[in-house]
Amino acid sequence: MTNLFSSPDDKLTITANDNGEVLFQAKDWTSDINTAKTEAIADAKTYTDTQISGLSSSLKFTGDTTATPEPSVDLKNQKLAVNGTSGYVTTKAEGQTLTIDLDSTLKGKLDNLPTNVNESLQTINNKIGTAPADAPNAQTSPAGADGLNA
Repeated sequence: MTNLFSSPDDKLTITANDNGEVLFQAKDWTSDINTAKTEAIADAKTYTDTQISGLSSSLKFTGDTTATPEPSVDLKNQKLAVNGTSGYVTTKAEGQTLTIDLDSTLKGKLDNLPTNVNESLQTINNKIGTAPADAPNAQTSPAGADGLNA
């Protein structure tokens, strides 16, 4: 038997028998694979930790008025609350969506505002009447069919 090749760590050997038969012998590489895997995981963790260690986990924010010191939220340990104002603004957090809306009562009042203004002006006009154009010191202005200035 003739030894044709041996790896430096003797994990692989190639030999030839006198009859011309070539034999390949591989020893257990499992420990080498496990060692390489463990080292790769440790290297990846070290790299990742190094890359993100300088990142901030605080969210600073401002508003129409901002308190001193500047407000912030530690995103690792705290939650940012976005709250409405009773009767004016509502908020709803669902999934990854934050909805900020006007309160339904306020919306109703705003939806009726043009009608209410028109009716109020017509009511005032009906109560005080319109002075005839020839009345002394009368001040009139052209009005549309709804009683408002055109």
